[in-house]
Amino acid sequence: MFGVVDRMTYRQATIEDSARLAEFNRQLIEDEGHRNRMTVPELERRMREWLAAEYTGIVFEDGGEVVAYALFRERTGEIYLRQLFVVRHRRRQGIGRRAVQTLRSPIWAKGKRLTVEVLATNQDALAFWRAVGYADYSITLEFLPQQSSLVLRPLASSEADFGYAIYLEAFRWLNDQGIRQWLVPQRRDIFDSRQSRGENHGLFMGEDLAVVLSLVQGTPAEWADVIPERETWWLHNLATAQNFRGRRLGELAVKMACEHLVKAGVNAVYLDCVDVAGFLPTFYERSGFAKIGERSIAYPSGNSFPMVLMRRESNRV
Repeated sequence: MFGVVDRMTYRQATIEDSARLAEFNRQLIEDEGHRNRMTVPELERRMREWLAAEYTGIVFEDGGEVVAYALFRERTGEIYLRQLFVVRHRRRQGIGRRAVQTLRSPIWAKGKRLTVEVLATNQDALAFWRAVGYADYSITLEFLPQQSSLVLRPLASSEADFGYAIYLEAFRWLNDQGIRQWLVPQRRDIFDSRQSRGENHGLFMGEDLAVVLSLVQGTPAEWADVIPERETWWLHNLATAQNFRGRRLGELAVKMACEHLVKAGVNAVYLDCVDVAGFLPTFYERSGFAKIGERSIAYPSGNSFPMVLMRRESNRV
């Protein structure tokens, strides 16, 4: 299967495409905020099985560059589109819409019901599919485990990739909201260094990783002149997975992290956050932190941001 539509070429995916599509699938999982915790090798094995059996993959190229792929299953009376992914640096260029148009004609048979599933929290995807003609049909409801099943613990090495993906997604979301808590994302080598020291933690709801954060010992250089103690403990990089937002699990993770440190004999926990209209300071005040300092900090990029230093005493846990 090969063709050209509106300058974009398409071809049927083969088993040899499995590795590339598995990496795209990993990015799709991150972008959606899906709970799928499969590794890239696991996704590749699954992709190979799908392409060898009931699923058909279509690879879209523009100017010789792979820009999107689709994965669908065709049955009597229905075509179910399981995945549609546009590479991140080519989005908002009409590629997704052109891909859907290509699938509808000339690839898909006429007269069949077309279905796609979208996470309820993925508002961008919902808007896209409605814009290209799909209509709401059903809503899946769920009853999650009670908070008694919530556990805060260090991330296992096998969970580090997913934990970092949650952080990156939160970084993008905050910047989209105009909340510049992190000027640039934390480098993976720093995350991995913290992982090796057992500093990266996760709040788990059952088997699902809902929140990630780091508990790090040592005062940052930016605040060394105002904090007399040197063996301080800091809460860094709090991030909630997209499909767990709106449940105040971030606040709960902060509370549980502070309780963990108090049990270990720590008298106070510190953090700093950018002050944009009071959004983040207010959030942490609800979690028991109090402002103890403010200053504008210049970063290596040359940008300066108004930062707030906050502290939570052990007697406030």
